Amino acid sequence: MRLEIERLRLNLSAAERDRALLPFGIDPAMINPNVLMDESYVARLCKVSNALALLGQASLEDKLNASIGLGTVDNNVVDFWNVNGIGDHCSGRMCEVRAETTAPASAPSAVSSAGASKSILSCSECKRNVCKVCCAGRGALLLNNSGEVDSSTNRSVTLDSVVCKQCCSDIVLHALILDYVRVLISLRRRDRSDRAAYKALDQVVGSSLRDFVPEKSQSSNRQQTVRILHHLLSGLESLAEFPFASFLHSVCT
Repeated sequence: MRLEIERLRLNLSAAERDRALLPFGIDPAMINPNVLMDESYVARLCKVSNALALLGQASLEDKLNASIGLGTVDNNVVDFWNVNGIGDHCSGRMCEVRAETTAPASAPSAVSSAGASKSILSCSECKRNVCKVCCAGRGALLLNNSGEVDSSTNRSVTLDSVVCKQCCSDIVLHALILDYVRVLISLRRRDRSDRAAYKALDQVVGSSLRDFVPEKSQSSNRQQTVRILHHLLSGLESLAEFPFASFLHSVCT
């Protein structure tokens, strides 16, 4: 899943990722995270991930509505997911949690999280000092408050606080990773749809399209882009990146 996050951050297609792995002797067909978990855990994880997606959408809508058109500014050190990249790990110092102390063997020697680890926070559960890398995303607080994970241990925690990864259950951390991948895939698909739609328009209309459609509006007018793409494809959908193909939803090949 970390590898999938890195390739989405680099805006690589699945085929480009596979070609990049082959020179290192890694067979992409052998990388299958589905075999690492039993069906009962995957079913539970799917339920928690769906709940997290709904809670995240509701939280975002509440934040937008509360801004009354003034815009929102999120200055939180820890974002909704706080998923670390390959090579990011706790640099020690004042962090008392040390949940992410071991970097992957293939990670570069430079610690990319050193700057982020300077921000020391306090875990709302154990009250220990914790760095950004060892914190769970703020979405974990929404799950804890919702009671979707374990209602018997549900405690009221303010959403402005943070919780460390040692106080957070594994299924919550896994759900945050899955939801982050879902968002990255959605952003990539939307960007590719926009590019394809305007490239097709440019071929039909010609160079005058740049004068007809301002550059700023090309990325903001989503509904027009969706209508144009749907019309150009005659209602068909590309299977290059099937919308429901993911860790939890496999498709037959």
